[in-house]
Amino acid sequence: MAHGSVGTREDVTPISRFQTNDDAVVSINEDGLVTSAGPGDTHIVAFYDNGITPVPVMLPISPKTAKKYPKVATSTKVDEFIVTKLKKLGVVPSEICSDEEFLRRVSLDITATLPSAEEVEKFLASKSPNKRAEKVDELLQRGVRP
Repeated sequence: MAHGSVGTREDVTPISRFQTNDDAVVSINEDGLVTSAGPGDTHIVAFYDNGITPVPVMLPISPKTAKKYPKVATSTKVDEFIVTKLKKLGVVPSEICSDEEFLRRVSLDITATLPSAEEVEKFLASKSPNKRAEKVDELLQRGVRP
């Protein structure tokens, strides 16, 4: 519905456009009818004249939401935001991975390379309680390789 400055209202659906950001979650037809296609999280975007309105759409992937969601520790504000979203989606985070898995994953994610054997040995031998954060900082300083 479009609301005019003099109190008028008009159904502008026939002259609006609609799209979804993820067809695997919802589909939307040219009349604006939204149909769930599966669990997940996306947005539907409605376009009319020079206006654009995104509408969030979420269907949990499991029944583990709200009060059924387990307690998950968060150490940063970013972690809190992520867990809040996961709680709405019914996604329970995996357990903390091993140091070996962490080093492989973080190295690939940040530098697009695997760690050297020497780097693995040094990381695994470290007794620093902050060795994961320190490794992230070190890899960020190294930069991404093409």
